[in-house]
Amino acid sequence: MAIASSGIISGLDVSSLIKASMVYERLPLERLQKQLSTTESKISAMGQIKSAIGSLQEAAKAISNSEDLYSYKASLSNTDVATVSTSGKATAGSYQVEVGQLATSHKLISAAGISVSEAETLTVQVGGGAAKDVSIKANASLSDVAKAINDADAGVSATVVNRQLVLTGKETGAANQISITSTKASSGLNSSSMTGTAAQDAELTIDGIAIQSASNTITDAVTGVDLTLKAETEAGKPIQLTISNDPADFESKLKTFVDAYNKARDTMKNLSSYDATNKSAAALNGDGAVSSALDQLRGLLSKVPEGLDQNDPSSFLANLGVETSSAGVLSVNTSRFQSAMDTDFASVAKSIAAYGSAFDALTTQMNASDGLIANRLDGLNATTSRLNDGISAQERRLEIVQARYEKQYVDLETLLSSLTTTSNYLTQQLASLSKLSSG
Repeated sequence: MAIASSGIISGLDVSSLIKASMVYERLPLERLQKQLSTTESKISAMGQIKSAIGSLQEAAKAISNSEDLYSYKASLSNTDVATVSTSGKATAGSYQVEVGQLATSHKLISAAGISVSEAETLTVQVGGGAAKDVSIKANASLSDVAKAINDADAGVSATVVNRQLVLTGKETGAANQISITSTKASSGLNSSSMTGTAAQDAELTIDGIAIQSASNTITDAVTGVDLTLKAETEAGKPIQLTISNDPADFESKLKTFVDAYNKARDTMKNLSSYDATNKSAAALNGDGAVSSALDQLRGLLSKVPEGLDQNDPSSFLANLGVETSSAGVLSVNTSRFQSAMDTDFASVAKSIAAYGSAFDALTTQMNASDGLIANRLDGLNATTSRLNDGISAQERRLEIVQARYEKQYVDLETLLSSLTTTSNYLTQQLASLSKLSSG
């Protein structure tokens, strides 16, 4: 029902009166809306904390296994002889390497200027592999022959050099000799009528131990080390292979953890802070769940994890180069960390992994479906649901109250109209009586 701007009979500003009344009636709704806005801000803030704790959990997990912290670098005294790479399975050590010969492919070369006057079929086989038949047309050129062999994917590469057909095995190693036969024995395209060089295995020694390989890539002859041979060494002049700990990857993972811890800490502190100067509180100021999470994370830094000896200096982060400022911020003292690793790499890896495991377990539990953060979010979401129900109820109540006010003013106008009509009638009757009595 529309609100009249003023009463026709009463002369009252009905619209203003109802609006003034509704301002008071809306106070409970506005209180609920304010509470909802505050709760939604808390949910958003808790979401940021959950994300920061999740990032810390990932960083902690990356340093929770000591084996994953071992990284090695390898070097050779002569890189013209070979190149080297390592994996996490390597161990520190030094080795003498001598390369007696490289692995090579078998090569067959035909006589110069041979011709194919009649159609024939070539059978090509490499080592114990499947034989491939290659059809050659009559009057084919050597280039045509090479193309047909290459198209057959017979395990060899064919080309023509100075009017001679050259076949080269695609795989190195003594076992990969090439055999080629032709249905036309006189064509010159048979192994027996071709020259070349035989395939051979690579031969080398590592600390005097003989190694033979069909490939020039020597994998795991030294655990976790791959050598790619490039040249033979001079007789009696081995090259030095050195495997040593590489702290770069370890330090990178540790710094990622430290950064994630600082971010989680800063996020929780900022979202639960109070600005005394401006007298303003952050969304989670005074929140017990945030305070508990901060206390638990800080507690792990000063507590020696299970499995470490409390009497061992390497069991404490500060002695490993992970330092805590007076404000509670973590940092990595690179020189101190390097010194600790140089002294006892295994102990450093074991200790850092123990702290990583502790933080991994705690942060995983915090973000679990029944954990500290999830429980707090569940409570906030329940509050949101309750407030939304209350807001809906208040909005329905206000519609009813406003309709009641409007009806009351309409009823008032109706009553006043009736009274005015009665008053006018009585006035007319009294006037009539007065005229009669004066006449």
